[in-house]
Amino acid sequence: MTVQGKNLKDLADKLFEDGAIDEEERKAAYLGDEAELAEKIKKESAEEGDIRTLIRDMTLPQKMKAAMFGNATCRMLLIMDKNRLIQEAVLKNPQMQEREVVEFAKNKNMPELVLRKISDAKDWMKGYPIKLNLVMNPKTPVDVGLKWLKFLRNNDLKQVSNSKNVPQVIATMAKKIVADKQKR
Repeated sequence: MTVQGKNLKDLADKLFEDGAIDEEERKAAYLGDEAELAEKIKKESAEEGDIRTLIRDMTLPQKMKAAMFGNATCRMLLIMDKNRLIQEAVLKNPQMQEREVVEFAKNKNMPELVLRKISDAKDWMKGYPIKLNLVMNPKTPVDVGLKWLKFLRNNDLKQVSNSKNVPQVIATMAKKIVADKQKR
């Protein structure tokens, strides 16, 4: 019964001490009922109306809980939180889908830390759209963009080389790779 390397019981105890969850939720965690915790977050957000308002008014422990067990809407809103711990908790959410990661990599307002964490995750980087979106994102650190540039297809390399939105270093390297491939 672990959640991304952390014991669910320890996490439940910590959240209970911080006042983020009540005794019923703590017991559910001890029983290993993660689905019940996630369902409660969904219900609370539906009852309150606008989920943005709900998340804005949450305390740090509540945001951590929503990041780790929340639905796709919670994850999409919390990934943009200024707190790095919350951003990392969103990326460790066991319900995270590859399509969400593709959207995170495509988002031009995404924090640099998130883009770097995505590029470090081997499971996610198996997908071609994530590689392409990371390279095409102007906020991606240059070292990360250069690392994944060599895995792009020729037509995408040409697009990167002509793009004004990517750093000049990446565009120049893409031109060089295209030229080298044409010589062969």
